[in-house]
Amino acid sequence: MKNKKSIISGVVSAAMIMGLTACTSSTPPAIDPVPGPGTYSGEDGIIPTDDVCVVDPGKMSATYINPVNTSEMGDPFVMRYNGMYYLYNTTAGTDCWTSEDLINWTYAGKCTSDAFTMIPYAPEVTYYNGKFYMCTSPDGLGHYILESDSPTGPFVTVTDNFGLSIDGNIFIDDNGDWYFTSADVGYLNVYKMLSPTTIDYNSYF
Repeated sequence: MKNKKSIISGVVSAAMIMGLTACTSSTPPAIDPVPGPGTYSGEDGIIPTDDVCVVDPGKMSATYINPVNTSEMGDPFVMRYNGMYYLYNTTAGTDCWTSEDLINWTYAGKCTSDAFTMIPYAPEVTYYNGKFYMCTSPDGLGHYILESDSPTGPFVTVTDNFGLSIDGNIFIDDNGDWYFTSADVGYLNVYKMLSPTTIDYNSYF
């Protein structure tokens, strides 16, 4: 299966926020210049080697301190939609943040209000066909899908509890197939999905 661009964007964005600077490609990644102090580009700040690319501090005009205080922010997830980045994390009511550059962030408020989302584990959001779908696990006790017309909510529960432990993720393959993955002790659960809100429990991988 090939990763969807939206999923790659979310993973790369989260890595940037957490301060990761290494990658595994021999070709420098495309990095859009960020306005303001510390601006750099892939051409100026990334030095490729045979099997890894690293940031050369000597070619950076400045360094950044993580712009988001993650000391009380568990399980951050970033989605890119229409040129804007949206960050969700494990907090009561699920905090949402927005950014145009991954440096400057604006708090967009709580985006859920259903009772079980007062202890939502690892929220992740997927966009499909005009709707946004949030997968989250209430206190680690299974999974629900919530739906919204906006990436900042409000997200409303549209499924029963899927079960399946914690840390759920929705993956959309290039051929349009949907998959639901979740963590378990010593292994990963993988199921096909029949729709953004339905798991095919007979399709366990």
